[in-house]
Amino acid sequence: MDDANANDAAVSVSEIKEIRTGKSTDTFKSSNVKKVNANHCFSLVIGNNNETTDLVALSEEEAMQWLLSLIILCTWIRDFFQKADRNGDGSLDFEEICKLLKDMNLKVDKRHVRRIFKAADTRVGTKASGESAVNELDVEEFVTFYHKITARDEIVSLFYKYSGDDDYWEVDEFLTFMQHEQKAPEEQRHELHSKWCEKVILKYEQTPELIANEVMSLDAFILFMLGPNGMIMNPYHDCVYQDMTQPLSHYFIASSHNTYLLEDQLKGPSSTEAYIRALQLGCRCVELDCWDGSDGEPIIYHGHTLTSKIKFKDVIDVINRYAFEVSEYPVIVSIENHCSVEQQKKMAYFMGKIFGKNLYMRPVTPDMKALPSPEQLKHKIIIKGKKLKADASDGNVSDEDEAADLDDEEVKKQKEKKKV
Repeated sequence: MDDANANDAAVSVSEIKEIRTGKSTDTFKSSNVKKVNANHCFSLVIGNNNETTDLVALSEEEAMQWLLSLIILCTWIRDFFQKADRNGDGSLDFEEICKLLKDMNLKVDKRHVRRIFKAADTRVGTKASGESAVNELDVEEFVTFYHKITARDEIVSLFYKYSGDDDYWEVDEFLTFMQHEQKAPEEQRHELHSKWCEKVILKYEQTPELIANEVMSLDAFILFMLGPNGMIMNPYHDCVYQDMTQPLSHYFIASSHNTYLLEDQLKGPSSTEAYIRALQLGCRCVELDCWDGSDGEPIIYHGHTLTSKIKFKDVIDVINRYAFEVSEYPVIVSIENHCSVEQQKKMAYFMGKIFGKNLYMRPVTPDMKALPSPEQLKHKIIIKGKKLKADASDGNVSDEDEAADLDDEEVKKQKEKKKV
């Protein structure tokens, strides 16, 4: 074919009004192509006169690749590109591409984006060598880039497994996929049908006609699966889904040992920041090693070591402020108590005043059949510690004093230095 004939055969993407699958045009219906598999056939509706170009691929997979590429070329992908091209020069650099992907709800590792970006940047630059890339993508290169970065053959197969005889998903097909493939609980069917599916379509679908009819295209499904729903972890497990009505003793509890320490347990700093960090990471049990303070107020540190000291009151205040920032389930304050009776009274005063109504006050007694459940203990702070013996004179109620048993030469040396 010469250049003139090639130009006559060329079709501008902007002229394509519709893409049809199968033998749906008059040309296919009137021609003798009965032996050709309909899944290999597709048609382009072109121009205002609705002329058609009818095509047959060698295989169903090849037809699918053509359709996917044409859909991307003809729909919203170019609109996104043009909106991102703020200076109108027809190109986007790497940072602009990254921002555009974010706007398109695509969360992709930046290193992977850079690899695909370099592969798609095929235009020759203006350097003396004449071989360097321009480090920008024009719209055609971006379409190639987008196709590569969203290429997921298994997702395409999944989509057509549930789409029936057409090229989109109705709500029932969407629900069937969510329950069979994503293991969405059956009891959530009504919620998914009435609210969730509509939100997903509005978020990911870009074709107004499909949005109006509450149906999802393959493009929207690819975007949907590139988000949290395509993760190996069940997205429904982002929130608490387990039975939380069993006794507290039936659960594993995320606990912290020597919570107050930021570094090592012999001479590192103690800090309220350590409690904030632990609680923000979801810890539900924090430890307080309590000792008499020289000014009459209890302190927290790793006893018999060179770790720094912090006020008991300050720790209680921090726990109160951050206890339920990431979870509404109870926080256990585990106290290793080495304080005198007088300073234990101050501890009780500070906890009662600062924790207030969140402090769980009901004592645990031997006649209790079971502990309360996490559900019953929501927004409650539980104090865990040993009771003071009736004949105790010094007030020390803790048998746990791991630091006192440490035979560490470094600590002894540091103490000797301080004496000098």
